[in-house]
Amino acid sequence: WQKLRIKVQQPWVSVTLNQTQVLRININEWDTAGKNPDGTDNKFNVALKDKPRIGHIALQDHGTEVRFRKIRIMRLPQVD
Repeated sequence: WQKLRIKVQQPWVSVTLNQTQVLRININEWDTAGKNPDGTDNKFNVALKDKPRIGHIALQDHGTEVRFRKIRIMRLPQVD
């Protein structure tokens, strides 16, 4: 099993895979639809900073078998 941790404390999002941090971004820097902060293209037609920051959590696959276990969701204190 892989161990994935996604931590969101506005405006920061970090992703850790098997105890190695693989991503840490400030979502407010993604302020242009279709563009990454470095100017390269992305697939999003709405700037990521403008997307809802509350709502549903979805699990996704890409057409192959996938299994999930020990899913936990915790509310973290807000960071100013």
